[in-house]
Amino acid sequence: MDLKTFADNDFDPKKWINKAWSTTGNQEKEIFVANTVTRLQLYMKQLSNSLDETTSQIVTSIPRVLQDASQLQLEGALLHQKLGTLEQQVQGVEEQTGHSIKSLQKIDQLKSRLENAASTLREADKWVALATSLEDILEAGVPTQKEKLEELAEQVTAMTASLEALSDSSDYEMKRMQLETLYNRLEAAISPPLLEALTQMDAGKYNTIKAGDSISI
Repeated sequence: MDLKTFADNDFDPKKWINKAWSTTGNQEKEIFVANTVTRLQLYMKQLSNSLDETTSQIVTSIPRVLQDASQLQLEGALLHQKLGTLEQQVQGVEEQTGHSIKSLQKIDQLKSRLENAASTLREADKWVALATSLEDILEAGVPTQKEKLEELAEQVTAMTASLEALSDSSDYEMKRMQLETLYNRLEAAISPPLLEALTQMDAGKYNTIKAGDSISI
């Protein structure tokens, strides 16, 4: 029995009955009607049961779908919260890293300044010791032995190098004038052997001091 035509918009019951009866070989109408009604009732019962079962499945699955949707919504909220926390942690790490880098830079700069200050102090102490030694030599009298004169020349050369190391100090000009004065006093007090020793040590620096210019290495 073809039941598909029941769903057609232009379904005609009379045509369907006549077509179904013609396929039975002109069976007795009463028998045909009884059999057809019985079969239709059976199909209706099966269809009703199928609809009930489908409806029950839908009704049963709705709470589970809603539960799944609620679970997904909850998981989405938790994920969003975790992402927010992670973003804050990343920002915190970036801020801490930035602060750490700045602190390291400040420490490095401070370290460099302290090292420079310590080096300047050592050179200043060295300068004072050399200047004091030369003053003592001038007061006691310049030696005439060749070995002593060479040591004296080395001492004057060391003062010149020390002065260059103190070129950025605030009293550089005063020290330069002091060294030039010591040169002049030594030149007036020493014999030709010392002049020869000084010029052999560094003729260029000796000539610079003599001319009254700033000392350079």
